[in-house]
Amino acid sequence: MLRGRSGPRPVLCSAWRGVPSGGACASGGVSLPFKMEAPSPPRTKYRPAPLASLPPQLDPAEYDASPEKRRAAAERLTLRARLKRDYLLKLNDPRRTQLIDDPAMTRWVYARSQNVYPNFRVTPKTSLFGALFGLGPIFFWWYVIKAERDYREKLIQEGKYERPFHISY
Repeated sequence: MLRGRSGPRPVLCSAWRGVPSGGACASGGVSLPFKMEAPSPPRTKYRPAPLASLPPQLDPAEYDASPEKRRAAAERLTLRARLKRDYLLKLNDPRRTQLIDDPAMTRWVYARSQNVYPNFRVTPKTSLFGALFGLGPIFFWWYVIKAERDYREKLIQEGKYERPFHISY
């Protein structure tokens, strides 16, 4: 059960749309007891802080695009929205029996696995990095383990180190 008054709600006139606030509205709605003003336009002048540069979003070359740039951006946006809608329709189809082929994912997988040469070229720098990161850790741990064993063997021979686990008595 609804509480409050029953019947149609009163239509409020908006004075900032050109309808005078005094008296009843032309549409038959209830007038407001005060005059509404139009919202003030946003401030367009941006003054950057003394030690900060102007953000790229506020650069006039970025947001004051020509009509051609706006049209091209709108076309890209509609194309992207259409492709997204088609993909989501295929993805959420309850009668789907086959895999969905995403061409962007196929291109990415091909570029990362099959077509390696354009993404990686053998140069002296990459060869040095490969040797450094591939063989470097092996030689580092070999040296650390060998030095520790040699130090322990020296202590054992001098009689300063007692073995915690005796192999033979």
